[in-house]
Amino acid sequence: LSEYNTQLEQYIPTVMLQAKIFWDAGNLKQAEKLLRQSEQFCSQHDHWKMNLAHIYFSQENNFLQAITLYEDLIQSKQSLLQVKAIVLANLCVSYIMTSQNIKAEKLMERVKEEETKKLQDQPDQKVTHLCIINLVVGTLYCSKQNLPFGISRVMESLHMTKVNLTSETWDYAKRGFVQLVDSLAKNLLILTDNQWSEVLNFLDMVDKDGKEMPTSVRDQTVSYEARLVKLM
Repeated sequence: LSEYNTQLEQYIPTVMLQAKIFWDAGNLKQAEKLLRQSEQFCSQHDHWKMNLAHIYFSQENNFLQAITLYEDLIQSKQSLLQVKAIVLANLCVSYIMTSQNIKAEKLMERVKEEETKKLQDQPDQKVTHLCIINLVVGTLYCSKQNLPFGISRVMESLHMTKVNLTSETWDYAKRGFVQLVDSLAKNLLILTDNQWSEVLNFLDMVDKDGKEMPTSVRDQTVSYEARLVKLM
């Protein structure tokens, strides 16, 4: 059994890498087919479940299948904070997209409770699970052209920039702002004076607290990208 598990651990990265080639090419059906071919050996492995769930989620018409796999990943952990934040975020979005908003709200409440307890025990620890969930949900509403609500959700999730602002959380947040800039440039949206003020004040806070944070773009900081978005 030990030898089998060792070989499986060596096999899984190879399958994931092959699936990633199709993923990067936008061929989600082929990526799904490839993972399904290894189901007999890998179906109990967390990485296999997570990647197949991500594929179903990205197809946007298989949210129920994604939910089954994401829920299975959660059930195998003692704490929600042991689960990758993107898994919880995608699960919440899947619930919303299948009209199960109450389940999404309950899951977010559980995450909030666990983060609150962790901060009580470890006050200096950064906790960003709920923040990332809100960011992904906000980005969902932005992508559905409900930009005012989506952006407000994004800003609310990062309102305590000194606590929640990281390179990772900014990477999610800026997607919504890019969509906002695009809609404004095309005259598809008009913001009220109050909305403009909130957006500009938020970007100023990000600029102030993100000076030492690198982004996914080489040699750029979160502060620089915030100023760039503001100039747009």
